[in-house]
Amino acid sequence: MKRKPDSDSFATTVPAATPQKKTRSEKRNYQFTDVDSVRRQAQPYLLATAKFPIDALTYTWSIGSNRRVDRSHVKFLCGMFMRNRLERRAEENRLLVLCTQEEVDRMKNHCSKGELREADNGGSDSPSKWPIFTDWLSVNGQKAELMAGQHRVEALKEYVELTRSRRDELWWVCDIYNKGTPLPPDPLNPARILTTLFLLFRRHTAPRYKHQAAC
Repeated sequence: MKRKPDSDSFATTVPAATPQKKTRSEKRNYQFTDVDSVRRQAQPYLLATAKFPIDALTYTWSIGSNRRVDRSHVKFLCGMFMRNRLERRAEENRLLVLCTQEEVDRMKNHCSKGELREADNGGSDSPSKWPIFTDWLSVNGQKAELMAGQHRVEALKEYVELTRSRRDELWWVCDIYNKGTPLPPDPLNPARILTTLFLLFRRHTAPRYKHQAAC
């Protein structure tokens, strides 16, 4: 009488998959996840770096789905902000934002009229200056898409409330990228490319707060 195999013994009868040699394109895709590579590939789409009001950011993406906010992680980050200090200007901690070229052009024009620029970018002798996009909503009428950094944004809101700071402290320095136009559907549309890049960026990097996750 033949023995009826149980689930474990049955699993052993399945032939092992033959290892496949990686193709050249697969090897390139592996390197594609490198943080520096992600930044380089996103660079052609960079429109501006600006001091941005977090109330003018939305967590909803035009392409793809963002993950839910983890309130326990927000609490952890807020504690980090309380124990240390905010590093909103550091390059490695910038938020990653998507919008259109037209929206940034309108803001730059608005800023040039009022000379809304910040001279101090956190360095003692750096000549860099950023536009201040405080009036984003009144100028453009809609929010920009936050691709990476939603937990830092929520933690900053709690931090400002706990420290009883002014609401004009609700800002973060953002790298702003061109999402192009959503129609017609195009696999090479900037928004599609950047969504993929930023998902990789979020997975393989983290701001330089100790033990802080990427978003």
